[in-house]
Amino acid sequence: MWFMSLENSTFIYRENYIDKNINFELNITISELLELFLDKDFNEILEDKTKFKGDEDLLKQFIDVFVPFENNFNIVTP
Repeated sequence: MWFMSLENSTFIYRENYIDKNINFELNITISELLELFLDKDFNEILEDKTKFKGDEDLLKQFIDVFVPFENNFNIVTP
């Protein structure tokens, strides 16, 4: 189990940590999480109550913070 949060514009994740003040809970695989971050298709997860519990709007806000970027940029240029 992983706990994820955004604090002071920093993405924080902790293993085996439980916070009493959670806004939503996801019970999905890593591949489903990556798909959610990249495709931002919430419908399948939101419809399955075994995968999602909590505030739908806060889930959407959380995912929208993560912006895909080009991974083929030059680290050092001549």
